[in-house]
Amino acid sequence: MSTAATVRAIGRRADDPTGYDQALAYARTALGLLRYHAAMASPAPDRIATMLSLRADMMAENLLAILADEQRRGPSLVFAHNVHLQRTRSHMSIGGDDGEASWASAGALVGLTLGERYVFVATDASPDSEPDTLQRVLAEATSRRTLFPAPALRAALPAAIGTGGPIVPGHIPVNPADLDGADAVIFVADTDGKRQQYW
Repeated sequence: MSTAATVRAIGRRADDPTGYDQALAYARTALGLLRYHAAMASPAPDRIATMLSLRADMMAENLLAILADEQRRGPSLVFAHNVHLQRTRSHMSIGGDDGEASWASAGALVGLTLGERYVFVATDASPDSEPDTLQRVLAEATSRRTLFPAPALRAALPAAIGTGGPIVPGHIPVNPADLDGADAVIFVADTDGKRQQYW
């Protein structure tokens, strides 16, 4: 049964569209969590990849729901990690001999639905980049923050360009292959590279 059908089965008052939207969100979340927990309990060797795919699917459904709810106001801006929003497949190495997990990111799924209306701008920063890396090239091109169109950036990069290291735990630097799934890159050169505690 689809999420929409589940909500219709619960019942809907025609004069309460907000209640319907909220019930739809709850049903979407419940269905996603049930699928995710079923994947967690599976002993299958591709369990991690399945869980990552299910998480991306839940994120994509939520992004499309936000878009549908906000479309009368105009475009929506969403901030999340590059790995979640890029148009290309995401990859993660799995410990031990399990190799690598690969899945369609939320951005790849939303991009399939929205086509050219979906725009992904990657972000990266590196105050002290290693030579011969994408981050060093970007840092040398700006002293503060700059938006680089991805097609022009790809064309200007040497073929043997590498990727810089993370500046804080959890930072995954943009690598040259990531440019294929981006429309542009915002590079922040004037950061101290320290994690800030906001709450």
